[in-house]
Amino acid sequence: MLTIPDESEMRRYPLPLSVSSYEKMEELGLIEEKIELIRGVIFEKMGKSPFHSGPVRASLRDIQSVLDLHRYFVSPGKLMRLSDS
Repeated sequence: MLTIPDESEMRRYPLPLSVSSYEKMEELGLIEEKIELIRGVIFEKMGKSPFHSGPVRASLRDIQSVLDLHRYFVSPGKLMRLSDS
């Protein structure tokens, strides 16, 4: 399995890692579930605490109150694929 390097180790590697390279590593089984790619760098995902989930639920409720839910689907905490993350 892939180990997450500390900050000093990361400086030795060429950056950034592309999304396609990260996805290829994932296909090969080299990526653990608890890591993610952010701006070309692999990080360990943070656990979700009540300090995170409470505001997420409140934001979701507020967003749903102003949207026509027959036209839009709102789901919190889903992965997003960006050009570098």
